[in-house]
Amino acid sequence: LTFAHMIIRRRIIDFIRKESQRNEFSHPFNSVIEEEEGNGWIEDSEAIKSFTIEQQTVMRREEIAIYEEMLSSYDLSFETLVKVSPGHEDSRKSCMQIALLVAETDEYLQYLMEKKKLPIKDIEKMVDVSRKTIERNRKFIIAVALLINSELHYLKDYLKERLI
Repeated sequence: LTFAHMIIRRRIIDFIRKESQRNEFSHPFNSVIEEEEGNGWIEDSEAIKSFTIEQQTVMRREEIAIYEEMLSSYDLSFETLVKVSPGHEDSRKSCMQIALLVAETDEYLQYLMEKKKLPIKDIEKMVDVSRKTIERNRKFIIAVALLINSELHYLKDYLKERLI
C-alpha cells in the first residue's frame, strides 16, 4: 500500500505540473503537496499496524514469563514440556481433553492447586484413557490445565483451535 500510494501521488503531481504549465493552473503546486502530505493516512495506518503488532509481541513475552513462573511452582519448565509432550496427534488431543476436564471441574482444579498433583483415580473414572497414559502425560496435562485456567489470553489463543 505504501508503494502504491507513492506511485499514485507522484503521478498526480506530474499530472498537476503538466496541467499547470498548459492551462496556468489556478492553485500553486506547493499547496497541493502540503495538502497531500497532511493526508498521510497510509503511513498512519501502517504505523498503527506496526505499533499494534509490537504491543502484542510485548504482551506475549510478558505472558510467557508469567506462564513460566506458574510452571516453575509445579516443578515444570518449557524444556521439560518439550521432552514429555505427547508425540502422536491423537494422544495429544486426548491429553488436552483431560486437561480441559481438570480445568472445568472445580473439584479437580482445587485438588491440582492445593496438592500440585492430578487426581488420577478420579480422572480415570471419567475418561476412556488408561491410568498409565494419564500418568505418563501428567506433566503435559498439568501445564495445559494451568494455561486453560489462567488469564493468559494470547497463549490461550494457541490452544483454541486444538481444543475444538
